[in-house]
Amino acid sequence: FGYTERRGAWAELAAVPTATLAPLPDRVGFAEGSTLGVAGLTALYALRLGGSLLGRTVIVTGAAGGVGRLAIQLATLSGADVIAIVGTEPSRAAAVAELGLPRLRVEQGLADTGDPAHLILESVGGSSLSAAFARVAHGGAIVTYGRSSGQPGAVPPDWFFANATLHGLSFSHHHGGDATTPSGLETLGRLVAEGRLDTGISFERSWDEVDTALDALRERRVQGKAVLR
Repeated sequence: FGYTERRGAWAELAAVPTATLAPLPDRVGFAEGSTLGVAGLTALYALRLGGSLLGRTVIVTGAAGGVGRLAIQLATLSGADVIAIVGTEPSRAAAVAELGLPRLRVEQGLADTGDPAHLILESVGGSSLSAAFARVAHGGAIVTYGRSSGQPGAVPPDWFFANATLHGLSFSHHHGGDATTPSGLETLGRLVAEGRLDTGISFERSWDEVDTALDALRERRVQGKAVLR
């Protein structure tokens, strides 16, 4: 299982570099493995930018999505207190709460006031990114890897005195610099095999129904991941 940075991955057969693959553990299905290549590694690399998370607070926006759902679980496994930010649809908050994670709080939308966080994973942009600048703890970090709102965020003046850092996560760059053993893919696969990481597949269809799957994703009717067979 794994991923490819090249175009053409949405095909019945695709040539994939072995450097972006890992052996699928015996207790992990191909559907689960297919969710980990990009979404899982994005969550893993983003959390690593926060350093040690033991006893620290982590905020994850878009927590009901594919990357966010994995990120809140990995942050909890790292010993963090997690604030999961979801949209206004009740189903999205319920999908996060049903994971039963310890030290987890679910909130709708990221407010610019509240508990500060050592690490904020931000994928919404707009007012959410602006709030992240206000909520990051002194010396903390914001990692941005998306902008689902399509809107730019504003930087408040206080940000420049927080001694915090802002990272724009580049998937290719972080994978290229990942020389750890076991690899990120192997680590994620092992956690799924051990029952410690839920990939969150909530939509599974035949490849013939790709249009249905894409509509469901665009209309935010998918909590977690969608898989096509």
